[in-house]
Amino acid sequence: MNMLMLVFRSSLKERVHGLLEQCDVRAYTEIPETIGAGQMGSAEGGSFYPGVNSVILVAVDDACRAS
Repeated sequence: MNMLMLVFRSSLKERVHGLLEQCDVRAYTEIPETIGAGQMGSAEGGSFYPGVNSVILVAVDDACRAS
């Protein structure tokens, strides 16, 4: 079993949920409105990107994961 962690801009939530549905992922944990920092600094409230991120955790069987 493998755990995937998807970190994405909250504005992409509908697209990410669509991909999960397309891949027949039915069980996951979502943590909305997360904040953090990357190489370019904070991911919260900056002028370039004023939004927040979301995190989705998905457990995938070894037989289902991509090689």
